[in-house]
Amino acid sequence: MKVKIADIVDFLPSFSFRARLPACENGAVKIIQMKNIKQNGEIDWNRVVRVPSESHYEKYFLQTGDVLFLGRGERNVASVIGNDFPMVMTASYFTAMRLVDKHVLPEYLVFFLNHSKVQMKLYRKVSGTTVSMIPANELAQLSINIPPLKIQHQIAEIGKLQCVAEGLESKIQEKRRILIERKIYEIIK
Repeated sequence: MKVKIADIVDFLPSFSFRARLPACENGAVKIIQMKNIKQNGEIDWNRVVRVPSESHYEKYFLQTGDVLFLGRGERNVASVIGNDFPMVMTASYFTAMRLVDKHVLPEYLVFFLNHSKVQMKLYRKVSGTTVSMIPANELAQLSINIPPLKIQHQIAEIGKLQCVAEGLESKIQEKRRILIERKIYEIIK
């Protein structure tokens, strides 16, 4: 079944911080920023800024299973809120989506949005000259094929394994680089 993304998600509001985030080590609210999104789309929760809670933040809180799309800048990557943090929100340069169709897994939507063919389609929709941006309305009109849940689970699992493999390959390359530099330094010192 092929549908538009707008048919399966609600687009969520995001809070626009007018100034630098008022970081607070014991803050109750976690704010996901660009720098918290790894290359493979995972969220680096260890570096997420915490801010004090304010009552007007509540309507911006995300839930487990919400999908984030980083539509600004050079890296346009999707992520899923996989941890159950009660008070998490994003900076305004993310497009946050909540699935309304229970026949679609958030991990499948993330895999779809991060797929190279979809990324090429989205790249053609980029606007902006200084900072490239994929508008939410372009994302909403994107067509997605919805396979049965069992297939979605399998695709999402393959996506996770692919991310693990890429992470391991990256670590191997870094270790190889360090080893070669050490050996060369021993020769030239």
